[in-house]
Amino acid sequence: MTDFHKYLGEGILAVYFIMIVVGLVMERRGKALPAAATGVAHGLLGLQVALGLILISSIDSEDSFNWFHPVFGFLAFGSLMMMNPLREKVGKTRGMVYSLALAFVFALVAYLLMA
Repeated sequence: MTDFHKYLGEGILAVYFIMIVVGLVMERRGKALPAAATGVAHGLLGLQVALGLILISSIDSEDSFNWFHPVFGFLAFGSLMMMNPLREKVGKTRGMVYSLALAFVFALVAYLLMA
């Protein structure tokens, strides 16, 4: 399960990066990101956090553990709550791109801090 969590995290980074680029292109063309695409990206991140929680619960108390990795993982997940306020503040597509970028940065930091 640890390997699946690792490879899913790498895939999520790729998906979020692609979504950011597509969002920037769509915004330039005056169109919105498809809700289904962002929903899939967010669903993958939710699955990643759930797997991470399972892995955390299976750690023995004697094992050394890097707590910064799950903290930034939760921040990545939590940054999705910024989507609606950002959409209202800076526009529909740009707000989605900003939220995706914030989640991407937190997920990247979590990836770089893997135990």
